[in-house]
Amino acid sequence: MSSSEASDEPVPSPTASFTEYDARLQRTILDCAKTTSALPGKTDLNFQRTLNRKFSKDLDVCSSRILGFTNQLLELAQGLGSTSGPAALSGSAKKGKGKLKDEEDVVDGYHSLVVDVVDVLLEQVDTCLDEFSGKNKTSAIPKTTTLISETANTKKLPRLDSNILYAAHLSKPQLKFPRPPDNSSTPWKSTLKSKPHAIVPLDPSSSHPYRHEISHINYP
Repeated sequence: MSSSEASDEPVPSPTASFTEYDARLQRTILDCAKTTSALPGKTDLNFQRTLNRKFSKDLDVCSSRILGFTNQLLELAQGLGSTSGPAALSGSAKKGKGKLKDEEDVVDGYHSLVVDVVDVLLEQVDTCLDEFSGKNKTSAIPKTTTLISETANTKKLPRLDSNILYAAHLSKPQLKFPRPPDNSSTPWKSTLKSKPHAIVPLDPSSSHPYRHEISHINYP
């Protein structure tokens, strides 16, 4: 079944026929994944933008729509749109509260804005399934959760400059080591030239320079 034929079908109700709704949802997600995997990389897209102004405009419109849909899903998941939605599951569902504004937010804030929210939802689903199956009984005493972020007067700090955040201009510290690190599969060999606090003299043929001291240690 093509994506165009599937889009013409009425969307089943998730409450009345969840099986059909779930199958339709899985097909839609699969079609979306196939389409996105066929897209060229970011470098090729930027090159195509320079060749076709209409393509560049259409790409911006599509990106804005996807970003808008993503923020709508995050808003539903965080319970910002209603008090009876997923936010009613737990006060911790607001952990990743925020919106994706641009590509930089998608890259840098994906974990805090998306992953944390999904993790909370999965934890709540697991808890609800345990209660439904009788593994965990619902407490008769209601739990009240107070979020630190709601009680404290927190202020969002400005974003650090990229050259400070990533420090791409700084060289790797291991490049300045007196002896370059050896990450090969060759067996380890001690390079000690002296043996401080030794009980027996340094033996270069020993598997460990302090083997005798470790095996004969006296604990207090």
